[in-house]
Amino acid sequence: MDLPCREETPQNFLPLWMATENEEVATAHERMRKMEVRMAKLVDEAATQRDHLKAEIAATRAREAKLEGLLKHQILLSHAKGMADDVFLGPGDKETDALYVKRLIARAENEKAIDELQGELRLLQNERNELSNRIQQLMELNGKYARLCVELAARLSVLTDHNIAIAVDCKRHQNEVLVEKQRSERYQVEIQVIRNVLMTLFMNRNHSVQSWWESLREKRMKDATQVLLNLIEASMRFPSTPQTSEGSKTSRHTTDERRQGSELEEEDDSDAKNKEASSPYQAADDNSLCHMWIPSAGNNPETPEHLRSLSSVEYIRINPIVAERAVYVILSEWGCDAELRPLDIFTRDYVLRAMKSSDASPIFTLQKADQVSAAEETNSHLPITYAIDALSRSCSCGSLTYAFGLVTRRRVNANLFRMLELDAAILISICRYLDIKRSLPGKPRGLIPVVQFASLLVAMYPSYPLVRLQQLLGAARNDAGNQMDSMELLNYNVLLPERLFLRSAFITVENAGALWDTHFKHLLYKFVCDDVEGSWQAVEDALCLYASRVNVASESQLLYQAMSELPKEGRKYWLPSIRVALSCWDDLRADKASVLLDGMPRVPVKAAARYLRGQLLIRRGTCPNSLRENEELLSGLQERWNKFAGSYEKLNFQYYAQLVEILDGKRHAVWGPASMATDDVMRHIGPSDDLSVGALLARLQKTKETNK
Repeated sequence: MDLPCREETPQNFLPLWMATENEEVATAHERMRKMEVRMAKLVDEAATQRDHLKAEIAATRAREAKLEGLLKHQILLSHAKGMADDVFLGPGDKETDALYVKRLIARAENEKAIDELQGELRLLQNERNELSNRIQQLMELNGKYARLCVELAARLSVLTDHNIAIAVDCKRHQNEVLVEKQRSERYQVEIQVIRNVLMTLFMNRNHSVQSWWESLREKRMKDATQVLLNLIEASMRFPSTPQTSEGSKTSRHTTDERRQGSELEEEDDSDAKNKEASSPYQAADDNSLCHMWIPSAGNNPETPEHLRSLSSVEYIRINPIVAERAVYVILSEWGCDAELRPLDIFTRDYVLRAMKSSDASPIFTLQKADQVSAAEETNSHLPITYAIDALSRSCSCGSLTYAFGLVTRRRVNANLFRMLELDAAILISICRYLDIKRSLPGKPRGLIPVVQFASLLVAMYPSYPLVRLQQLLGAARNDAGNQMDSMELLNYNVLLPERLFLRSAFITVENAGALWDTHFKHLLYKFVCDDVEGSWQAVEDALCLYASRVNVASESQLLYQAMSELPKEGRKYWLPSIRVALSCWDDLRADKASVLLDGMPRVPVKAAARYLRGQLLIRRGTCPNSLRENEELLSGLQERWNKFAGSYEKLNFQYYAQLVEILDGKRHAVWGPASMATDDVMRHIGPSDDLSVGALLARLQKTKETNK
């Protein structure tokens, strides 16, 4: 094989060519090694046979010499005896004749033995010649392989030189990239300095512009609820009528709850509201909101109930804070629903009922026209549901609005809300347990060291990347950092206040969703939702990739062919649950299957993806894993805590992992319906299960006392 020149070889084919050459060299070395071993064995055998033949030849020659001496002696005796017999023996000497016969017989036997030995000697000489020829052939073969080895060594040397040259080029390129990166960072710092100087000049010379911008922003936040009502009225084509005094009081009361201002600002805002109330379109123009039309989501079984429409729906731009509050109210009412309706159906019915009722929440209250058609009244919920759904797809929505959109669009199972509730309850209960253990009896301070909080996050989400953990810790420091004592302490009651739990007694319509909780809880919920959606996307990608080749598949094909594209960890933790879910699917039963091929029930691959999304809830972040970056993060936080507290404690991460395991021993298991729940593969948490902070804290304390 000719070695190609480096200049003629394209650089993108060089790794493949080098890999092929390395394989050929390794194969030749292995073949040569085996042949050398075989040759050594043959040489040893030939040497052994040669020594054996030499010993036999020496023994044969000694025996031959002995026999020749005996023969010569016998001949001499016989000849002398014959002459004597001829002269001296006469007839009748029988004893002498008998001796002569015996001597002749003995001589004949000796001659026969000599002939046999000569025949064996010839055979041994032939074998010796064959072995000599074989040894010569092996020596020639050995020389041939030696020449081949020298050739391969030369080619390997050339490849090594090429690799060294490529490594030098790569290192030079890395150095150039590093220099360019340092240069860009220097330019970035200079640009940042220039920007800060310009912003300082702008802020110092434009106080009026700054105050006008702040007042405009506050005004838009205060009027968000009123603008929503006016836009809904406009979208329903209701006539513009002046606001009643009761409506003005309600809107002003809602505005006062969200932002407390001075009396002078309230008087100014009331005048602006009266003007906006006279014309909803005027309110929309003043707040830079415009009407658009959203295409219909469809009117088929695949479309969520609250989005089914035959025509386009007028779009209203809703404030994220108002939408988050509406989602809080809908979810709290849905949790008390005795009929256990799906969330999309409940949302449609609840919004319709709220809009028809005169005692409804001010979020959904509309001024009714004198004449409204039945079709318009039936579809009157669409502007609100489409507005919330459109907001849930954007990047500016709250975490619950995002989760609400995933569940109502059937992208994720409804158990997502229980998962969010369980994660928040586990985190706050362990923080409270550690605070009680560290503080005086009965006097918890509500503070927890940052290193302990970070250890809990890593124990709960061991597969989260370092970037997400750093974002959560940064949000926790911003929301609950103890500025008076140290930033190494967090007020966990501020991070996860109990009034924000949907099943808490502290939650009311007035305070629920006034903000989307804290930035930390928003990120916590958002990361969980992203983890679930990303995990399902990986499963759906594997199924869609398989569906590009096969339209319908059996249960075994879905499990062992389609799911083979999943990552290793995904197959380990998700495949058993997927197997259980598919085994419970009626469409894959022989007596109920609609498609039978070769006696096996088969289903469309994409239908299997939709079925699994509706039954299971998977996520990658809770899978057991050990990332070196996370360990280094915890070690750095422990060192900072030791400097602050003046202690020499060592991080005991297993302790926090045990606390999480006590409260949630099946954390890495897949969530599924109660009919499919198993001990190790799948889990289910029903509405009757108590996930309150008090219940989890009591369980934690009881388990620790039992272990003592």
